Amino acid sequence: MIEVKEILDSDIDIAKDIYCESFDKEKTPTTLPLLGKVIGIYKDSELIGFCQIDYINDIFENKKRAYINSFCIKDNYRNMGYGDKLLKSSIDIIKKDNANYINMTSNKNRVIAHKLYKNNNFEVVDTIIFKKNLL
Repeated sequence: MIEVKEILDSDIDIAKDIYCESFDKEKTPTTLPLLGKVIGIYKDSELIGFCQIDYINDIFENKKRAYINSFCIKDNYRNMGYGDKLLKSSIDIIKKDNANYINMTSNKNRVIAHKLYKNNNFEVVDTIIFKKNLL
């Protein structure tokens, strides 16, 4: 059975493992509170992928903007339609939360992920991301 829902607190460590595997990152302890939602896709009660959804109220445009971050599926479940189901379900959740639009970023090397996003009517609007480390 496939289920998409907010992930259980007991599955945060599993989500971190999936994230580290997907993005080739080292696992670090979480010290920050969750400000948005973490949506997981479960197959037979096993967490196989997730994404984080955050929101910003743009007071200048009077719009609610959603961000999808850390979108990932476990290696052995990729290219089986689970990413598509997670993305579509996340879009439905964002619509219910009354956001006006969604932004997401993706590494330029994630070509298969880009195909998924484009197949779900996302468009490339820019390719430049600026980052400044503060700590």
